[in-house]
Amino acid sequence: RKPNPVALFADRKHILRSRYRHLAGRDLYIISGYRTPRKQAIAIGSNLRRYGTRYVISLYRSKSAIKEIVQAYKSNRHSRPIGAMTRVIESQVSRGIFISNHMRWRAVDVRSRGWHRARLSVLRQVAQSMGARVLVEANHYHVDL
Repeated sequence: RKPNPVALFADRKHILRSRYRHLAGRDLYIISGYRTPRKQAIAIGSNLRRYGTRYVISLYRSKSAIKEIVQAYKSNRHSRPIGAMTRVIESQVSRGIFISNHMRWRAVDVRSRGWHRARLSVLRQVAQSMGARVLVEANHYHVDL
């Protein structure tokens, strides 16, 4: 029987948070977890407005997939960019292309109060012990579980 991705995701989030709290002495706040295509479009749109195209494209492995989403944003910037981006992402998902592990129950974005390099090293240590990896983004950390 195939494991339930939702239950597995909840377990891995719990392990990440509890191990981090044990080692760092602080709570780890999950600010984003699973995303629907619409929520992913909203997140990408927000980053495009805040940080620009070059930054957003740099975040994703599949350059062709993110460029297709960015093009939908630019072409519909003055009308309904989120709707256009959502349709592109839904089309990609129907072809088995997932722009983000958030959409597959395999990623979280996290923050912690009093964040600094020492705590990042603890987060990386915890993630590594779980077979996960940490990516530094503009205003948070992304953990691929």
